Amino acid sequence: MTECASPGRRQAEIVFGDAFVEYLETLGRAEQVDVLGEVLRLCDTPLGDHPLGNRGRHRLAGWNTVAVLRTQHRVIFSHRTLRGVPVIEVLCAGPRRDNAVYDMAAALIATGRLSDDEVTGIWQALMLIELVAESVGLDGWDYRPVAADPGIARSAVASGLLPADIAEVLSQDELLAAMKAGWEAGVADAGAAITAALQTARAGAEAGDVTRILALRRRPRCGVVMPRAGQHCIRVEGHPGPHRAGPERTAARRGADQTFLTTLDFSCIAPKPSTLQSMSWSPTPLTRRMSRTFVPTLIEFGLPLIFRSLITETVSPSASALPKASRTTGSASTAGASADSASALGTHSCPHIEQTVKSPSG
Repeated sequence: MTECASPGRRQAEIVFGDAFVEYLETLGRAEQVDVLGEVLRLCDTPLGDHPLGNRGRHRLAGWNTVAVLRTQHRVIFSHRTLRGVPVIEVLCAGPRRDNAVYDMAAALIATGRLSDDEVTGIWQALMLIELVAESVGLDGWDYRPVAADPGIARSAVASGLLPADIAEVLSQDELLAAMKAGWEAGVADAGAAITAALQTARAGAEAGDVTRILALRRRPRCGVVMPRAGQHCIRVEGHPGPHRAGPERTAARRGADQTFLTTLDFSCIAPKPSTLQSMSWSPTPLTRRMSRTFVPTLIEFGLPLIFRSLITETVSPSASALPKASRTTGSASTAGASADSASALGTHSCPHIEQTVKSPSG
């Protein structure tokens, strides 16, 4: 347990830059826990080990550092108060030797890599690296998810599967999982339903945890507006340590200019580079970050979609019925016809990708 988890500890919104999350992903589990434990302690010691300044090529005034991993690495962060809420912004971390971490920090600051589109909340980061909140001294259950549709909740209660006081504090995903598992044997099984609901929220949960978890969900919420997330904190009132945004945080902050991949929906993403702009946050820790796939828009493919569908061919005007108009073909059938034309012209029998077919000279 880290000190930040003790009752009465200070609260803060903690956000990470992409470079820091990538750094965490290179560490082993024990090292991740150690580094995150030191970051959480910044709730109580927001100045860290010492402030940084402008020296030589490092323009780091306004930033602080804290030693981690037996003092061999440094975490670069800032602490400030926005609209009355303490905010800890962790920029990056890395080896102290040869000033490597300070070079990285200076470069990131110069490029403005801590804008709202470039930060990840600590709770999202825990899920990205698949680290259970309790391992770093946080209570991963003291939040209240968005309630399920009232009609679905009433159906679960009316069927005799769940009592109303349980159904009303479950999210829609949790409730649907409960209804599916609860009727799997053909008769109502409340135990199986509750276990399925909790395991939807987090793998490894047991039905025996339900009393404490549901009690936490019924308690008043913290409700502090998190300046960087732009949402109310969903943890219990008086919680220690970092505030927590809801699962809609990622989609809301980037929705103005991007569509995100979720576990159920794949969409085209506008080309705005960012390591973590890949998948919307889910309350399920089994959700892994997925690499982005860029799909050209305004292109129609026939079914089935095969590799040949992606081959395009530019045909010379001399091979066209209209001598002054070149054309580009992309479908498999058209590609085949173009291949015949190319063969007749004495070139390859099958065109390469983006091959230009030229008329033979002379």
